[in-house]
Amino acid sequence: MAAAPYWKVKQNCIYLDAGPKNTLLGVIITRFTNNPTVFLAAKLPYSLTTLAGFKTPFNAAINTYAESETEENENTLLDQIEIINGVFKELFDFVDETAGGSKTIVNLAGFEAYKHVSTSTGKPLASIGAKLSTIKDVIQKLLFSSKAKPTTKGTLLITSTITGGLTLTNISDDQIGIVTPQGIININVIMKNNTEVRSAVSGVKLAGTSFPFNNSGFGPGTNLDPTTVS
Repeated sequence: MAAAPYWKVKQNCIYLDAGPKNTLLGVIITRFTNNPTVFLAAKLPYSLTTLAGFKTPFNAAINTYAESETEENENTLLDQIEIINGVFKELFDFVDETAGGSKTIVNLAGFEAYKHVSTSTGKPLASIGAKLSTIKDVIQKLLFSSKAKPTTKGTLLITSTITGGLTLTNISDDQIGIVTPQGIININVIMKNNTEVRSAVSGVKLAGTSFPFNNSGFGPGTNLDPTTVS
């Protein structure tokens, strides 16, 4: 079943040629006042009285600049525009939070809504065929390879020759914890499907775990079979 549309406030700012947008603050105040059960006064970033107070110097600056487009009047208007745009940005966030994706509530506040499309793919799925293997005629190196899922950005590879292997724990979306006796631990971050893993000695077994990752965090880890280094 397709997900319901998620709507957000179209964040339009005001400039010198603001035109109809000059009246937007008044519209917002009226909508907030007329719909107190939707736009709760206790959660507003500014009280309705304070919002109304922003209008007086802003409108005065607009009218003065319209009468005489001097540099001084322009700078005064620009200062007021900066203040009002800062207020609007807080109101954008408030209405987005209140609307929770509802186009009706965004429009009820006096704002324009747009359909928000998330680019998040979520955490990657486990890699396929992740393994360590020997490299012909090469000593003290193994080859790590795997087939990544389309949502994978890279792979965190942790290997070690410590007897008994490693105990790894996924502490959070962006942190892997290693529980182990003292010893050497190899850590590789790769952005492709294979890499060489070095070992300080030959004749030992190298084991480890690989974790695919992307901007959303780490995917499930894959334990690698212990493999003897030539």
